[in-house]
Amino acid sequence: MFAIGNEIDPNKIRPVLKLASQDTEWGEIFGVVRALWSMPYNKGYGRRLRFVVFDAHHEAVIGIIGLQSPPADLQCRDMLFQYPKQRKLELVNSTMDAYAVGAIPPYSYLLGGKLVAGLIATDAVREAYWTQYAGKKTEMENKLIRQPLVAVTTTSAFGRSSMYNRLKYKNRLLAEPIGSTLGFGTLHLEHLYDGIRAYLEMTGEYNNGGFGTGPKVRWQNIVTALNRLGLGSDMLRHGVQREVFLYRLVEDLESGMSGGEPGNPERLSVQDYSEFWIERWAVPRAQRFPHWSNGDERILIEQTLAAIS
Repeated sequence: MFAIGNEIDPNKIRPVLKLASQDTEWGEIFGVVRALWSMPYNKGYGRRLRFVVFDAHHEAVIGIIGLQSPPADLQCRDMLFQYPKQRKLELVNSTMDAYAVGAIPPYSYLLGGKLVAGLIATDAVREAYWTQYAGKKTEMENKLIRQPLVAVTTTSAFGRSSMYNRLKYKNRLLAEPIGSTLGFGTLHLEHLYDGIRAYLEMTGEYNNGGFGTGPKVRWQNIVTALNRLGLGSDMLRHGVQREVFLYRLVEDLESGMSGGEPGNPERLSVQDYSEFWIERWAVPRAQRFPHWSNGDERILIEQTLAAIS
């Protein structure tokens, strides 16, 4: 399930998307891969779609894609569209936000991040969204979830992103840079969260999530603790401006986000993008860095499994 470099022939990589539903084998694999990263773990919130990117030829995990409900307010995104009055949240909810995207070794050495990030734009993601959410209603407002999925936003982990920048399929720009975040968040406070939770449980103000509590429970708890301690919202400024990117999954996104009908889907198959990635990034990378396949990354996997078991 997890490969080492000398087992991989870059020319024969055949990616497929495996839906990683909760309480399934693929869901467990998603959790293991996510645990390999240094960023704080996030299960996602609201609507969720999770995928394991799997190499069907070598029978090995390449990486993961995690999508969740989008932020209600995202300044650089909201400046692009003219939402009708009282319909902003409804229209924004026809999009999703990518919160976990990346490849693991040895595929990451072949710029596998570019593969995984590009697969967000494929038909398989839109089709999975349709299958999972067609005809279903929101819990908070009991309204039908909008179809189709028209766009995906995402932000870089830290500052400028090499994974999303200049991410193309032939002449089509897949991830469009639309601005930066304002440098606020909880990233720099996550290591204190266990203490924050204990403090709020002691004061009876801990929010453990669930229906009606809102999506950003960790954010709410941290803000509550800061306010109670008299520290104020300035403590949320970490100063790291993260790049924001937009995937347009339909031809006329502006019309759809203005209350009209979105255009036709921007078609792209997993196979077409994967073949493009192999030729554009994977094979040239392997040729430039012939030692990419010398390591044995299964040791890292074993250590991660031991730590989370």
